[in-house]
Amino acid sequence: MALTVRAVLFDLDDTLFPTAASHAAGITEAWKALRRVRPLGRAAFDRLYASSRADVKARLGDAPAARNRLLYFKRLVERLLGRAAPGLTLAMGRAYERSFARADTAGLGRLLASLARRYKLGIVTNQECGLQLEKLRLIDPDGRLLPVVVTSDEMGVEKPHPRIFLEACRRLGCKPAQTLVVGDSWSMDVLGARRAGLQAAFFLPRGTPPRDSVPRLRRLSDLPALLGAEGGRP
Repeated sequence: MALTVRAVLFDLDDTLFPTAASHAAGITEAWKALRRVRPLGRAAFDRLYASSRADVKARLGDAPAARNRLLYFKRLVERLLGRAAPGLTLAMGRAYERSFARADTAGLGRLLASLARRYKLGIVTNQECGLQLEKLRLIDPDGRLLPVVVTSDEMGVEKPHPRIFLEACRRLGCKPAQTLVVGDSWSMDVLGARRAGLQAAFFLPRGTPPRDSVPRLRRLSDLPALLGAEGGRP
């Protein structure tokens, strides 16, 4: 990194929070909630969920609301029962979200507390606010470590749009060039950050990174060493 880093912005899903595993468990729990009202095999449920999700995304396009899981469940229920069933839809949504409470976030608090002593910290995330706050409640319930949280639905745009990164910098009170973004998406986090004038580090626990000079992190615990090696904050 050529410039001093004064702030770090994290992507949330599958960077700070183990979303993929929680999501898979949540879909299973949503299916179980549905099955208590209307018997349906898992394979049939998966097909109906996929097509309902695709239907919502086709109608909403790139709008942040296209990520709202409750809309997928609502459409699924409507297609299955031929009517809206608010109670069932909400039960599926609650069952899905409960799976996130069982996620393993051990060690994150200590890492963030250590970083917060030297850097301003925040979150930039492409998801609806409610679900992301549920995840963050497990990591930093009082917002003392991650005081800035910028979600795509409050901005009306998603990463890699520059606006979401620049708004996070504004709230942190730091210049983009002195802010590092850490994320697991090359296109949304790394390229999006760089195009907005921020620095970036690619969180890639597995796999081969693109051929580029962007720093790579196999573990988040390597971040303090990276910042120290690259200058960090004086």
